[in-house]
Amino acid sequence: MENVKIQNVVTSATLNETIDLERIATAVEDIEYEPEQFPGLVLRLDDPKTATLVFGSGKLVCTGAKSPEESRRAIYKIIDLLKKEDTPIPDPVWQVRWSGDGAEHAFEGTITAQSIKNVKYVDEEQRKKELKKDKIKNDKNTITFTGSALEGQRGINFEAEGVITFDIKVDSEYKPESVFVGKNKTNPPEIPFELREQPTLSGLDSINPAREPRHIPGEDAGVFVWFRGPEIVVQNIVASADLGVELNLDAIVFGLPNCEYEPEQFPGLIYRLKKPKVVLLLFGSGKIVCTGAKTREDVENAIVEVRRALRKIGVKM
Repeated sequence: MENVKIQNVVTSATLNETIDLERIATAVEDIEYEPEQFPGLVLRLDDPKTATLVFGSGKLVCTGAKSPEESRRAIYKIIDLLKKEDTPIPDPVWQVRWSGDGAEHAFEGTITAQSIKNVKYVDEEQRKKELKKDKIKNDKNTITFTGSALEGQRGINFEAEGVITFDIKVDSEYKPESVFVGKNKTNPPEIPFELREQPTLSGLDSINPAREPRHIPGEDAGVFVWFRGPEIVVQNIVASADLGVELNLDAIVFGLPNCEYEPEQFPGLIYRLKKPKVVLLLFGSGKIVCTGAKTREDVENAIVEVRRALRKIGVKM
């Protein structure tokens, strides 16, 4: 929809590290920090133009971005700033481990992405002398590996950009039930499968790879995949649109369900949708403000739904 315009994206990020706000406030210029009034500090960026609340617990809240991706860029800029001031935040990295359960298992696979770098091999197999050496090859877009495990785990760490495709075999077969992604140990529906660093920012219903899956090397056999980095979640998208017609709100309030209109207090009609779960503010000019969305698709679906509902009660559009 061409007339949908995102006005603000609010995202939260969890760093899983504590932050010394007093030290950051002293070391970095142009920071707002008044702990007597508010427990966090405020960091403002010009590019992208955002304001980020930083809390000592390691939680960030970013506002002012015009897209989820812009919000992500702002959060990573804040993280870089914090790291320059010696805040111990690990670099974002993908981790893949193949693990045995006492019996020898063979693993092979290919990982592809827009960009791959800093590939490091990890060997935590206690009985490595009884196994062949693992083989790892990589270039700027691809990693290929063949390996095995008995009572421990081996694997790779790497950095990547964009959508990442995993083509993995366990004991020479595609076994989705033996591949575990993220802290929820989600099995991919099929192999090959794709993962994104921050699936909630894409607006797509994809597997969340955040945090290490709980597993016991030497007991749990399979391939474990996770992303170690900030967990960024879209909390709210505020967007505007124009229906292109004037609206008689005094009449509409009697036709639409789940709506409120008190012009003495607020000039817009409040219309609550259940699917997608958003709140729409309708104005007599035909302009709409949508709040509570998590993706752009939520906003667009809400506009489609309100048009349908208005036509149903006789509004010509």
